[in-house]
Formats: sequence, structure tokens, C-alpha cells
Amino acid sequence: KLITDISLNPCRRYTIYNCCNPRLLYHDVVPEMFGIYQREVPYAVFKRRCLARGARSPLHRSWPLLDYFAPYWFSGREPKDTRPICDRAIREDSPGPVKWPRPLTVLTRTCDWTRSHPDEWPYPQVVGRLDFDGLMAEGARYAEDQGLARDEVVPEWMQAGLGHLVEALHAPEAQLQEAAKLHLAFEFSSALLHKAELAGERARHPAIAATEIARPVFIVGVNRTGTTLLHRLLSRDPRFRVVLGFEVLGSMSVDLARDGIWGTPDDVRLQYFLDELEAWGVTERLGDAHEFTPSGAEEDDWGMFQACFHSWTAAIRFHVPAYAQWLAQTDMRPAYRFHRHVLQHLTHVDHVRQVRHGQWLLKMPFHLMELEALIQTYPDALFIQTHRAPHQFTGSWNSLVERLRSLTAVPLPLREQGLEQLALVSGMMDRAVDFRLAHPELEDRWLDLSYYDLVRDPMAVVEAVYDHVGWNLNPETAAAMDDWLIRQARRRNREPRHQYDLSDYSLTRGQVDEAFARYRDFIADRGIRLSPL
Repeated sequence: KLITDISLNPCRRYTIYNCCNPRLLYHDVVPEMFGIYQREVPYAVFKRRCLARGARSPLHRSWPLLDYFAPYWFSGREPKDTRPICDRAIREDSPGPVKWPRPLTVLTRTCDWTRSHPDEWPYPQVVGRLDFDGLMAEGARYAEDQGLARDEVVPEWMQAGLGHLVEALHAPEAQLQEAAKLHLAFEFSSALLHKAELAGERARHPAIAATEIARPVFIVGVNRTGTTLLHRLLSRDPRFRVVLGFEVLGSMSVDLARDGIWGTPDDVRLQYFLDELEAWGVTERLGDAHEFTPSGAEEDDWGMFQACFHSWTAAIRFHVPAYAQWLAQTDMRPAYRFHRHVLQHLTHVDHVRQVRHGQWLLKMPFHLMELEALIQTYPDALFIQTHRAPHQFTGSWNSLVERLRSLTAVPLPLREQGLEQLALVSGMMDRAVDFRLAHPELEDRWLDLSYYDLVRDPMAVVEAVYDHVGWNLNPETAAAMDDWLIRQARRRNREPRHQYDLSDYSLTRGQVDEAFARYRDFIADRGIRLSPL
């Protein structure tokens, strides 16, 4: 695009252009993070062995270029801040702004191109290994960088989760695409890096462990029942603190807050967030079902439960029945303690930034699977649950699962997926009903909302929420919520609608109603509307 734009510029001044971004976006990405485990040798040794191959070497004729960059590329693990390239010609002759693709996006596009053009790329493909031992070695290196032992960063319970997940992904039924192994190796390695950074910060700043998390609010409806709408609408109120997209990706350094970088355009995690979404095709395939923004409210799963490999989301992202069975039988309290550690860290960051810290407002459907572990970790928690007729949300849920799995695997036949997800979600709702029946003392902290009331009159539902809990909805906050609703309506009108149908997954309303019979009876007893007016 740059070359085309410049060629059409009649006022261009230059004739030679270095088409390369001279500024590094982030420094902590190394081949091992992608499951690429290769023995390293000094540059001089590498060059000597390549020269011995003569013209058979793919690098033949490239040595002047490599020698020029060697001090920047091969001078140890720490890269330089800039490359010895001048991009002035491009910046001055390009009619529009210069927008370089981000590193992960470049990598995935390069790999995709070489795989789809074997005749034009006659060299070995870059293949990532999803390897438990390799990941554990990476975890040990991250721990060492923080001055910690490996088991302090990756304790046994977390190792068990990683081991079961990796084993399940290698099973034939997962049908994992070869290209996805590079992606998932990077994701899991990044999670270990994230955990090491958190552990290091916790060791350096003892005040984090003493930080109080008071009366957090959990939105716990099933996906596709208006939970994102309610979460992001309530987040307009400064009384609440939500987990932002960029906050769960990479460095949690308190120095970012102390130096005034946290959440600003200089915070590289904003670019990192967008790079991951683009590189792995998330926005392209899921954007019409869920809007992703680095500074928007996100589910408390990505950097918490997925980061410690105890995530029910994995059971919908991948076809991993053995992992799901293990997860159903495991003790989730350590994972919830890690969840609390992240909230304590973010709360401490707010204190360092000297910004008003609000009451935590969190959202994730799979909290419904683990309410016992949640209430033991947060004994003063409040709950808001959204409800919608199962025969209406089940088709949408399956559509989301189908799209998620297409990112990394050959999807299941739709009928098989439909039955699998019907059992998973109805079982989750049965577990939630069991919990609520076993804990009548918590009912005054539980608010049930109808999806249909929420989409028909969101502000009326917000007022009902505030009245129930005893919060004050001031005019400024109500106006901010109204403004957000207007902007959302305009955005949705410009976008294609998320299309789905229950019959696409060979399911009938009768099957769904029967599977969710206990949940439907439980909600009917409480007078919650499960159908449109």
C-alpha cells in the first residue's frame, strides 16, 4: 500500500525507500515463545558454516546486508531500541499516514503466505511445537529473570492444568491445525511470562498482598444473554472498576503506573492487544459477535483463568473433552486465589496512579461452574445474573463456539458440536441452580434480570439494579450511559448482524427445553421472564 500510494504521488521527492519500520514495538518476543526451539551459536560461527555451503545457502549474496545489521540483530538477547534505517523518505513522500503492521501480524502473515505458496518458498516451514517440557523451561527462565524459583511462578496445581491442556490439544479429537501450534505456544508462553511478572511484582511490593477487595460484583449470565451489554453499560459509572483489555496482556510493572505510562498511548500493551487480535484473526471472525477494544471492559478470564490454565473457556475454544472432564473434578480455589491476586495488583496500581478506585465489576459466564470456589475467595461478593430462553441463546452460543474453534482447529460436525455444548451449558446451569438452592442465605445478594427487559429498556434495568443494591445513579452517570447506548446503536446499525439458527446444529427447541428443565423451572419460580413480550 505504501509503495502504491507513493508511486501515485506526483510530488514525491525521493527515489530510494527503506520499507521497514525502524522502531521496535516490543522487546520481549523470542523464538522460543512460539515453540521454536533451536540451538544458538555465535553469528561468526553461523556465517562460517553458511559460507561453506556456497551458492546452496539461502543466504548467499545476502552477507553485506546481514553484516550491516549484525550488531543490532545478533548482539545478545536484548535488542536495540531502533534499527539503522532511515524512514524519512517514506514519511515525507507518502500522501497518508504510515501505518506499519505490527510484529505478530507480520509473523502470522509470513507463515500463512509461505504455507500457501510452497513453489515460491522452497525452504523449510517455520513450525512451532506445543511442548510441555519446552514451556516449563520457558517458565523457569521467566522465573529466573524475576529472581524467583520456577515453582514460585508455576506451582504444581498450575503445572497440572498446563499438562492436561497440552495433552488434550495433542489428542486426535482436538483436530488442531498445524499452524495453530505456533499460535498456542506463544499464548501459553506469554501466560507464563505474565505469571512471572505478577509474582515478581508481588515480591517487590509487599503492599499488593495486603490490598483489600471489597464487595466485588459478578455478572454471571450465560454468553449471549446480554452480559456484555450490561457490563459495559454499568462500566460508564466511575463507581466501578473493570478489567480493561490491555491490562491482562503482558507487563504488570508498577513502574508503568508510577511513571504515568499505564493506559496511555505510550503503554505498549495497547498495541500488543490489537496485534494479537489481528494476528490470530479474532476481530475478523468474531467482531460482529463481540467488540474488542484495548481500553474497553473485558471478561476476567483471559489474563486470569486462561493465564493459569484452569479455564472453562478452553472447553469451548477447543474440542478437549479429557481436559473438560479433568477441570470438572479439580479444585478451582487456587485459580480463584490467582484471580484475586490480579485484582489486588490492579487495585494497587490504581493507588500508585492516585486515581479513585471503584468497586470491582466483573463478568464471565463460567463463574456459574465454580460458584463454591468463588464465594470462598470472595465471601462478600454480589451477583447479577441475566436470563434468556435457552432455545434462543443456545443457537447463538454454538455459533460463537464454531467461530472460536475455526481459529485453531478443524471444527466438529455441527450436530456433534451442538450436542456437546448442550450438555456443557445445561450442566453448568444445573450446577448454578444447585449452588443457589444450597445457599439461601445469599439470595439477598443475588439479582436476576430478564434479557428481554434489558434490550427493550436498558436504563430502566439499570435503575432497578441500583435500587436493589442501594447505589446512587446520579444525572451525569445516567447521561454517560445514554450516550454510550446511542453510540452502540449506531455502530451496530453499520455492522452485519451475527447470524445463527438452532437448527444449524441439529437441535430442536424440545431438546433444549428438556436439557434446561431444572434451570427453566428455577427461573419460573422466581418470576423472571424468559420470552419476549
